[in-house]
Amino acid sequence: MRLPQGAMGVFCLIFLGLSFVAMLINLISAFKEDEKIRKISKPFCLFFLTIAVALVIPDHPMVYIAAFMGFLGDIALIWKDNQKCVGIGVLCFWVGHGLYIATILQILYQGGVFQGVAYPWAWMLLFIVLFMSLMVYPMWRLTNHSKIFAPAGVFYSTILVSVGAAAAMGCFLGYSSFLFLVIIGDFCFIFSDSFLAYTIFIKDVKRRDFYIMLSYLLGELFILSGLVFTLIK
Repeated sequence: MRLPQGAMGVFCLIFLGLSFVAMLINLISAFKEDEKIRKISKPFCLFFLTIAVALVIPDHPMVYIAAFMGFLGDIALIWKDNQKCVGIGVLCFWVGHGLYIATILQILYQGGVFQGVAYPWAWMLLFIVLFMSLMVYPMWRLTNHSKIFAPAGVFYSTILVSVGAAAAMGCFLGYSSFLFLVIIGDFCFIFSDSFLAYTIFIKDVKRRDFYIMLSYLLGELFILSGLVFTLIK
């Protein structure tokens, strides 16, 4: 596959540019703690980026649907003090990260990375079970023994780390060096969500939304860039 040419390429650059403008506005407003502009600009960051990704890799819907789920999650988390909105936002990101994992595994299978590896799905399942077991206690403590957010935090953390684990598998097995960008993006995501959880459940921090959005947007950009460059190579 190649990058879109002609009018399609122009539209792609336009939406990518609009996404960067929205990100800049959002980060500046978050740094200045201008809540009105921050909330208005937040959803447009992923909305425009999703369209740009869809124009570049139209044959890979899981990727831009995952980005779109991030857009929906962003809308829900505008009201992060509302538990129902937080739950909806987390659910959207669950689906999005699940699609990222499915995309990476599909790339690896089609590339023949798992040839000679016995029961690859069993190893992935074992990793998920072990990681979830390790995360039960810290999530239970972090969320003040919440019966709702503790299990959600365990499952979400597992999904999030699995994105990086799947990318690392492809990167270190030599399939695509671009998957290293996905690993970087996953670390940015982990920092963003960990910092968000800290400000919600433990202690609020001045300019929290600036640090959360900066690391979150970098995470989305790195993950999507890694997948796009891998799929169009």
